[in-house]
Amino acid sequence: MRCAPTRASFAQVRNHARAGLEVGRHIDLHGDTAAVELDQHWKRRQLKGGAVRIVDTRAQQRETWIREHDQWFLWRVDHVRPGEWRVDGKRIDPSKPYDPNALEYRPPPP
Repeated sequence: MRCAPTRASFAQVRNHARAGLEVGRHIDLHGDTAAVELDQHWKRRQLKGGAVRIVDTRAQQRETWIREHDQWFLWRVDHVRPGEWRVDGKRIDPSKPYDPNALEYRPPPP
């Protein structure tokens, strides 16, 4: 199975990024620098373990943006806290290499 590439114009990508910023939990703006705490969710088809699979990942992270000449540029992503990761619907341990034969990951209770 081969995935067809998705084509998007620059404006579509820009609008998608702006929409993502609008759902940030907190924006800290200081002059030409903005930091936003985001809940990131990314679902995609990806080649993993020799096959194209549905990969669904979540994370919380801080993105820092800088403004230059009335345009905003992503400068840094940090404070990344991995959330739940799934491959073909099965939860995996994001700290280990992917093994299609591994049992479903069950994290220890907090």
